[in-house]
Amino acid sequence: MKKILRLLASLSTLVIGSMGLATLAQAQVCAVCTIAVASGLGISRLLGVDDTYTGVWLGAAVVALPSFVSSLIAKKWPKVKYLRKISLVTMIVVTLVALYLADGFYRAGALTHLAQGMIIGVICFLLGYYLDRALRVLKDDGGKPYFPFQKVVCPVCLVLVGTLGAWILVS
Repeated sequence: MKKILRLLASLSTLVIGSMGLATLAQAQVCAVCTIAVASGLGISRLLGVDDTYTGVWLGAAVVALPSFVSSLIAKKWPKVKYLRKISLVTMIVVTLVALYLADGFYRAGALTHLAQGMIIGVICFLLGYYLDRALRVLKDDGGKPYFPFQKVVCPVCLVLVGTLGAWILVS
């Protein structure tokens, strides 16, 4: 039963991530980046990769997906206030409930490997997002990127660096 719940938690993240393909307009984080994070999460879980590494990608997905959900909702109901905050809180609650049901967050008086990886993933993804923003401010052309797909490369590369850091800590 626990394996089924864990698989459902991973698949629900992939389904929510695939909803991000439907919108590309006015999102805080780009669709390609969000789908890359969600795909990395699903693939690692299905291949039986250590929970720390999976947690890194899950943490990044928890940060990336709410902006797309809010973009989808904003198209239908443009007058709803605080949409990004509501979608972020909802995503966090859904993730924590799924992890609680799967017994994957807190066990035996300590955070599990999945929870530790999630913390690393959230930090790395946010650093990647703000790195992209800082690079755009530093450029003199009015916020244009230094290279194509910079908005994708910065967060995904920092999540990969976070995964490498988690590997070093686990090994």
